[in-house]
Amino acid sequence: MWAGAPSTTPIRFSFYIGALYFLFSIRKDILKREEYERTFSTEECNLLNNLWVDLPQAIKSRITGKLLGDGGITKQINRQPRMQFIHADKDKEWMTYCYHSLKDYIPLQLPTYRKVQDSRLKKGYSESWQCQSRISELITFLEMEWYKDRKKTIPFHLIETCFTNEMLAWWYYDDGHLKKSRSNIPQKIIISTECFSYVENTKLMKLFDKEFQLRFLLDNYNRLVLYDQPSIHYFLHLIQIPPVPCMERKHISYSESLPGLPDKRTTISLPINITLNKPTQEINDSLVNLSSVIKDVRNHMFYQLHYFSLLNTNKRGSYNKYQVVVRNENLEKLYWLKRRTGFSYNSLVQYCFILQK
Repeated sequence: MWAGAPSTTPIRFSFYIGALYFLFSIRKDILKREEYERTFSTEECNLLNNLWVDLPQAIKSRITGKLLGDGGITKQINRQPRMQFIHADKDKEWMTYCYHSLKDYIPLQLPTYRKVQDSRLKKGYSESWQCQSRISELITFLEMEWYKDRKKTIPFHLIETCFTNEMLAWWYYDDGHLKKSRSNIPQKIIISTECFSYVENTKLMKLFDKEFQLRFLLDNYNRLVLYDQPSIHYFLHLIQIPPVPCMERKHISYSESLPGLPDKRTTISLPINITLNKPTQEINDSLVNLSSVIKDVRNHMFYQLHYFSLLNTNKRGSYNKYQVVVRNENLEKLYWLKRRTGFSYNSLVQYCFILQK
């Protein structure tokens, strides 16, 4: 070192001290994480699993529907997880209903109002309600099962045991959409599943088919979609009437009265095993059976007594076409049942011949 040059020893010393402090901080953070992860031993995981097993079936269904829908579990480093769900201000009633339905089993805090500035919106801001939980061992278990590397993944071994009507309702009211025509005819049901993988959605489709005989399809956005009319009505029957008025938009309002219609000439297609000599008379005579079907619809027994038999009338095969005049009283019943169940005139007429046997 030349004369008069400043000493670098203090600088080097400070550098080493800073480096050691940095390494010590990293090691301390790793130890904290390891210490937290070590709480998930096999024995303790079994204890956490028992918390889930011991829950009432209805509560497991609600939690599952919520996590498939708008619910999630947040988790910060070195912190225990918390459950959270957010709903738009227009769905405040649904938020309140969910809070009261879960709060005895999940330590939820009262929902809080949020207003966020958003220039993309016409009014310049969005309004929503957020509900977050405190920490609990049950939520720790749910985070372990529903998240892999902090990405939500469906634990099929759990949801298969609670794939119930109530679970469908909670999921649908969170993430479902019913597209209707201007005349209130349902066109399709969409469940937003784009956050799940193609493999997961394929498994969900198989589960719907296995448990409810509902054949969902995937659209181009990786969403589950139900297109055929009878299945849409059956799905809405399964989830029953919405528990809060704000969700009525996701259902259909039905008319109980029969419409006034005149006689009408139309074409009826029937399978070749049904042979008719006098089509107009024989078809109108068979349609007397519609009265008992309508009675069962009104008594909420249609899906138990008729639905799956009617599904068999939709199978492909060889058919004969008949030009007939349907009398007004029978046409009114056909029209009413088609609006209420989604089944076509052809299926309903064929079913009446089956009932005659």
